[in-house]
Amino acid sequence: MTKLLEWGIYLWIFLLPWQARWIIQEGMLDGKPWEYGTVSLYVVDVLLILLIAIRFFAKGNEDNIKKFHGHKLNILPFALGILILSFLSIYWARDAYVSLYGVVKVAEGVLLYWLISTSRFSLTKAGIAFGASAVLQSVIGILQFTFQKTISSKWLGMALQESSVSGTSVVETATNRFLRAYGSLPHPNILAGFLVIGFIILLGLYLEKKGAIKNLLPGMFALVSAGLFVAYSRSGWLALLLAVIFFLIVAFRKSKRWRITIAKAASIIVVVFLTFLLIYPETVSTRVASSSRLEQKSFSDRATYFQQSKELLDENWLHGVGINNYTFAVKETVDSTLPGPEYQPVHNVYVLSFVELGLFGLIVFLALIVQIARNSWLELKKHTVNHWVVVYSAIFGAMLIIFFFDHYFWTLSVGIMLFWLMLGLWQKAIEES
Repeated sequence: MTKLLEWGIYLWIFLLPWQARWIIQEGMLDGKPWEYGTVSLYVVDVLLILLIAIRFFAKGNEDNIKKFHGHKLNILPFALGILILSFLSIYWARDAYVSLYGVVKVAEGVLLYWLISTSRFSLTKAGIAFGASAVLQSVIGILQFTFQKTISSKWLGMALQESSVSGTSVVETATNRFLRAYGSLPHPNILAGFLVIGFIILLGLYLEKKGAIKNLLPGMFALVSAGLFVAYSRSGWLALLLAVIFFLIVAFRKSKRWRITIAKAASIIVVVFLTFLLIYPETVSTRVASSSRLEQKSFSDRATYFQQSKELLDENWLHGVGINNYTFAVKETVDSTLPGPEYQPVHNVYVLSFVELGLFGLIVFLALIVQIARNSWLELKKHTVNHWVVVYSAIFGAMLIIFFFDHYFWTLSVGIMLFWLMLGLWQKAIEES
């Protein structure tokens, strides 16, 4: 039973980016599809439910199942606090049904954290599963960028995206429109976040593995770097840059082998990015300078989202508008004139948590982050520290950066699961340090 649970966890990690789902109820605003009001059951949800059931069934076997130590790290109270506040927010949410679905996703995330924290499995094998998934997503993304279109498959959870179609995420230069890579994920920014995490985990494997697998890792670094480049996510690029700098700082306190290993990985990123830069210089200048029509529109939209969040907070700063109710609250109280798909969450997780869960929700969420940072710092100060602690501390740092620029770790199923998965793996690394 425990072997089934262990390998089921590896499978779940590998399948996480695949978005095949059964749409239980499609959300609609003004007759247009509304993703943030859509209730879905994903294939990975079904697998997770099965794994949790196996975990409960095996609960009595203490020789094979770890005890839960989340309380010792002061993490569990804040995780439960977010869940409780999310549940209470149903009472004042404008759309209680959509809010209930939001509570279900938070509960699923907390259960995932518990599952990962208490089950016996190898961090190395989990890293291989995530790294392999990231490489596969990179290959898919590179092919999408090469052919400038994606495939459509309900069985794989992939929608058709073409650079010529309005609404598709592209880089628009003076002469062309370049499709940004999606992988199997809903948006290029989500692919970028996934690949940043994948690259950092591969770096952890590079610090650990020997032999044939280690010989494959430079090629995997190159593929993931290329996939990250063609996603054209500025927040993803920044997060990876800061994560590598973090690793370099830690390496100076470690061995020469660490410094050489991290320098090799960093050099691969530089070579891959410079190669693409030489081939597609106009795409990078467009994204960095933000001078094109679409880039200006993106900044204008983000400014609008922040203004909308401010107006919502003026009236709901104490208790919030309810979990998963941000876009509906904007339509009901701020601006009812927009087409359905144009109602988007503010692109900042910190602000979004404040708007949806109010002042107490923000305090609990920030307290969770502070506890993670505190426990990471205490471990990193040790002379001998498990390299997986460094890996998952770097990943949390990268996610905290992305929190400032995007919302998917709070609003979309894959992002929510990714956040709580990383929290569980971080705790497991701390306990094994």
